[in-house]
Amino acid sequence: MVLAGCQGTPPGLEADREALIGGTPALSARPEVVHFVGSGWCTASMLSPTTFLTAAHCIDKKWLWRGNGAVVSTANVYSEIDKVFSQGLRGSESSNPDDIAVGSLTTPVTGIVPATIATTMPFEGNTLTEFGYGCLTSPSENCTPEVRSYVQYTFTGGHTGFGVHGDSGGPTFIGRVGDNGPIMKILSGYRTDIFGNNYYNVHSDAIAYRDHILGMSAALTNDGISYRAHVENKGWMPAVQNGWAAGSGQSLRIEGLQIWSPRAGVKVCYKGYVQNQGWEANEVCDGDVTGTTGQSKRLEAIKIRLASMPPGTHGVEYNAAVEGIGWQGVVRDGAQAGTTGQSRRIEAIAISLY
Repeated sequence: MVLAGCQGTPPGLEADREALIGGTPALSARPEVVHFVGSGWCTASMLSPTTFLTAAHCIDKKWLWRGNGAVVSTANVYSEIDKVFSQGLRGSESSNPDDIAVGSLTTPVTGIVPATIATTMPFEGNTLTEFGYGCLTSPSENCTPEVRSYVQYTFTGGHTGFGVHGDSGGPTFIGRVGDNGPIMKILSGYRTDIFGNNYYNVHSDAIAYRDHILGMSAALTNDGISYRAHVENKGWMPAVQNGWAAGSGQSLRIEGLQIWSPRAGVKVCYKGYVQNQGWEANEVCDGDVTGTTGQSKRLEAIKIRLASMPPGTHGVEYNAAVEGIGWQGVVRDGAQAGTTGQSRRIEAIAISLY
């Protein structure tokens, strides 16, 4: 399994190849598809003027990543990246259904109609359209890399997509390019046969992770505070904000938590009390993970505070639902929510600014 690159036509698919150059104006066709520049060259799709969707392996190997990157719109306007949150695996371990990242920009991209996410799979025989910034033909030396291009093909219900050089994170839309259809999948990588030939692409599943994608887009743009929980047997749950409960609602332990605020000037910091570890040695801030992931350890207590805030913001308040107790009641500004020394899991948490 390798990252996406230039390859030939997968078996059983008939391609209608059209480049967005030499006759088709690049600015008029799906301008919400942009060039993502981060730790490498990738493609992204704008979900709003300030939030974008790409592949998780296109970003640095952290849960939260800032700076050193931008998206470039079809008008060649650079917009710097503010925050990126990834859903799944990154790097060479990607090419999984959850190889998804949603990020925000410091300045909006103008002149776009935001991309939408499909709710259901298309019927076999429907046309799909895939975008990227590279070549549509193989071998790669016969193409012009970093040129905005698309390919249209028939959906067979099996392998989907062709992929273009450097287009990891590129969207697959339902319908022809002029239909402005919703995103079905995001290119993650491609598989090879025993002879080393690239024979079909692997995509992350935008439909299955629709709630995560839209929830994170909203959580990066709301005026308040946002957070998401890593839950027993569930992994990362969709992000929520401003007093909504994070957790599964199924009496499962919260294992990890990320908290941040899109409000300018707010820096939120927090520290967790973890099963068999006690209070973490260091406070973390602005989207870094408190607690654990992949260790099956319950988060038992948490303290949250604002390290900086603009005028009119007074502090942070939060309420934890604890095993055997239920909702404890609201506490504020660094006070403890949850329990210590009782081996009780936090099952849900709600957080607000005041």
